Order: sequence, then structure tokens, then C-alpha cells
Amino acid sequence: MSVLTREGRKRLRDHQRDRMKRELRKDPELGGVPAHQLDTLSELKLVGRTRYGDIKKRGAVLADGAINPSVEVHRKNAHEQLCFFSAIADLKRAQIPEPTDIVALMEGAAESVEPEQAADPPASDN
Repeated sequence: MSVLTREGRKRLRDHQRDRMKRELRKDPELGGVPAHQLDTLSELKLVGRTRYGDIKKRGAVLADGAINPSVEVHRKNAHEQLCFFSAIADLKRAQIPEPTDIVALMEGAAESVEPEQAADPPASDN
């Protein structure tokens, strides 16, 4: 497999995405996320990693004074990743049931006790 051919680059990219997806599957925070969404996230993370590497290598400002195009792509990619994680957090929040209102349960239990039973003390056998 040569990275100089289109097919070689595609295979390398697929291998990197599969490895990233396996890493993401191990993350407990992403448990229950469908596979197609993990594919999308792994692609986003790989693009971000590639763009960030280009920024580190060539710099944010190129030698001719122009802004490195990777800066804008990385900014947009980071925004997409944040939106993805926000959506996952919202889904997880929606799956968590509402907390139990203990006070309301206690009031309901107190109302179920009949007043006559509460007023009469238990008879003693003395």
C-alpha cells in the first residue's frame, strides 16, 4: 500500500478512521452512541488532527504573509465537534429520568394515613 496513490491514501484514511472509532467506542461518555455517529465523529477528529498538524508544521501565517487555510478549516472543525458533543450531552440528559420528589412522596404517604388511626394511641395491656 503506497500513500502516493489515491487508493493507498484512501486505505490509510479508512484504517485511521477505524482505529479512531475503536478508541471512541471505549470512551464511557460515548456509550450508546450509534455507529454512524461514531463514524462522523472519528472523521471530524481525524480532520482536526490533520489540520492542526499542518498548522504546527507550516504556522498560522505562511511565509508570504497569508493566513494558512488550515486555520479556518480547523476552526470550523472544532465548532462541529463541539456541536456534536453538545447534541450527545442533550440526548443523555433527555434519557435520564426526572429526579424523584421525595417531599411529594412523603406528603402523599402522610395523606394516605387515616386521621382516626393517627389520633388514637395504641392500647396497652396493663
